Amino acid sequence: MSTHLVIWKILRTHEVTTFIENRKFHGSDEDLRDGFIHLSTDPQVLATIEKHFTSNKYLWAALCRTDLMKYNLRWEPSRAGALFPHLYRQLEMEDVVAIYPVTEEWRDDRMVAKFLKHTQ
Repeated sequence: MSTHLVIWKILRTHEVTTFIENRKFHGSDEDLRDGFIHLSTDPQVLATIEKHFTSNKYLWAALCRTDLMKYNLRWEPSRAGALFPHLYRQLEMEDVVAIYPVTEEWRDDRMVAKFLKHTQ
């Protein structure tokens, strides 16, 4: 089990709209195919965007609380054997602290945080 407390769900515009309207998200096409909601930790989120969302101009990042997910959240190996959080139920609005637009500034903030973490 990982100790990451900050995890993210990257959403396309139509997905975030549906999530806000319904207050729950059953998953993207990829999530539904794989049987779980794909999430990323803070250090993983930029690579996730670069790998899976490069063709999407507008993205949203939902900051999620792990404490409410703990019984349905599994940490499983994925890219290069790294453990990724996978949610085996729908994402509920109560799981989310905030939703941010993924702007260049947001991406830059993540890069700065990643750099500072590795230089300390």
